[in-house]
Amino acid sequence: MKMLQKLSLFITLTLSALTVVAQTDPQTNFNRGQFELAAQAWAETLSKSTCQNDPKCYIDTSLRLSAAYLSLGRVMNALKVLKDALPIAQKDKDTDPVRFATVLMYLSDAYLAMRGFQDEDLNSLEKICTKIQDAGTKDAESKLTEKNILDEAMECLNKAESVARNV
Repeated sequence: MKMLQKLSLFITLTLSALTVVAQTDPQTNFNRGQFELAAQAWAETLSKSTCQNDPKCYIDTSLRLSAAYLSLGRVMNALKVLKDALPIAQKDKDTDPVRFATVLMYLSDAYLAMRGFQDEDLNSLEKICTKIQDAGTKDAESKLTEKNILDEAMECLNKAESVARNV
């Protein structure tokens, strides 16, 4: 009977600990290496109407979500989130150049994370994401290759540096 009580106490404490982790804010989860929990929370925040109508919220949450996706190895998800955030950041680049430059830097990181992708991965990526000409990337006609990816990363980084110099 005593063994059953100990087992019951252990299960209760374990479930309580899991509940606390699930209720922790996403940044804490991210800092603890619980990237999936953080990504879920930030993806939910992005879908809420309050964040949809607030460019700063949308961009900041997109940056956090992309970092979580990159930590999970979901490079294509991270790139898609960033490409969705880029036009919003670009629209406000005169009033908030730091956020615009940050999105570009994160895009560069996402491109660098794709260095080892195989051709079939790159073909899938071309279907998911469109090129962003205004961000300093190549035209939509160029085919993604490992070299092009490095060029894209460098162009995003150069554009971010240019924006940052003018702040």
